[in-house]
Amino acid sequence: SHSERGERVSSAIAVGGDARLARRLGQPAAHASPLGPWVHDISFGANQSEAAFSGKMALSRSGVYYLLLSSCEPETGLVLVSGHTTWQNPYGYLPGELYPFLPFFGLMCFMYAVLGCGWLALCLKHRTVLLPLQTHIGAVLVLGLIETGIWYLDYSSFNSGGSRGVAPVVLGVLISASKKTLSRLLVLAVCLGYGVVRPTLGSVAYQVLALGVVYFIFSAIFDVFSNISQISEVSVPLRLLLILPVASLDAFFYWWVFSGLTRT
Repeated sequence: SHSERGERVSSAIAVGGDARLARRLGQPAAHASPLGPWVHDISFGANQSEAAFSGKMALSRSGVYYLLLSSCEPETGLVLVSGHTTWQNPYGYLPGELYPFLPFFGLMCFMYAVLGCGWLALCLKHRTVLLPLQTHIGAVLVLGLIETGIWYLDYSSFNSGGSRGVAPVVLGVLISASKKTLSRLLVLAVCLGYGVVRPTLGSVAYQVLALGVVYFIFSAIFDVFSNISQISEVSVPLRLLLILPVASLDAFFYWWVFSGLTRT
C-alpha cells in the first residue's frame, strides 16, 4: 500500500460483502456472502509512504466471492494498492470446474496401461499372423497412454503449485491431436477396404494422408485455444472460427467412412 501522507491508515478487505455491497455491484442480495468486512490496520511511519501486509482468510462454504480493498480513513488521502491474491481450495489450487479432470485422467491412464498390456500380450501370442492394421491399433493405445499421462501430470502440477506451464499443455495437445488423427485414419482405411479386401489403398492412400495432415493441424490449433481458455478468456467469435474447420473435417470423415462402407 502506498499513501501520500505519513500517518496510520485502516484498510478493510471485504470478501463477498453484505447485501448492501451486493446491490451496489448490481448483484441480487441473495448472492451476498454472510461474511462481514475483514479489517486490517496498516501503519505508515512519519517519513514513510509505503507499507506491506499479507493476510489469510478461511471460507466455510462454497460460493461466489468478491475481494474488495477499501481505505477506511478519508483523512489519509490517496492510497494506491498493488499486489496479488491466491485462491486455494481444500484439495489444492485447481479451479472447481477443472478438478474432476485430475482423477479422470489418472483413471484413464491406468485403463490405457491395462488395455495396452493386454493388447501387447495378444500381439506377441499371434505375432506370426499379425496385420499392419493391428500394429497401428497398438500405436493408438500407446498415444492414448502418453496423452492421459501428460494431462494427469499437468493437472497434478497445477493443483499442487498453482500455476500451469505452457510446455505440458502444448505437448498434451499435440499427442491428443495425433491420437485423434491416427484413429480416424484407421477407421477410414478399414472402411475403404484396407486389410480386409485389399492389401493397399493405392492412390487413395495419398488423399487419406492429406486429409489426416489437414485434420491434425486444425485439431491441434483448436485444442490449444480450448486449453488456453481454461486459463484466460478466448472470445466467442474466435472459438467459432476455430471450431468450424474441425467440425467440417469431422463431417467429411463421416461421409467418406459411410461412402466407403457402401462401396466395400
